[in-house]
Amino acid sequence: MSAIVEDRETAKARNRAEFPKVAAIMDECRAAFGPDVKMAHVVEGGRELGKPIDDAGLVRCTQLAPPSARCERFRVQAAKVFAQKFYRAPRASGDGDWCVFYSEYAAQHWPAFSGGDT
Repeated sequence: MSAIVEDRETAKARNRAEFPKVAAIMDECRAAFGPDVKMAHVVEGGRELGKPIDDAGLVRCTQLAPPSARCERFRVQAAKVFAQKFYRAPRASGDGDWCVFYSEYAAQHWPAFSGGDT
């Protein structure tokens, strides 16, 4: 095993120990949405990890991995609902309204869309 992999594994173990509640939530999110789910920013027990959130309470959306075909179909469906609600399409990046909407929409609609298959 390389030193880089060992360092990543050590960092992962340390983060899980320092942020146990966040680790439990992330485990649930990854079980529901796949292994590419990433945490942008977290504060637990006075410790902080990740990118700070801006004054509006938002973090810039960034795509971290190519979506699966099923995730892409779900995103397209969500974008249609977003357009009906906001009278515009989601912007390509940094759209706080889309980030909040998509997060809430996914939490509410992913289980039915995926047929319970996570």
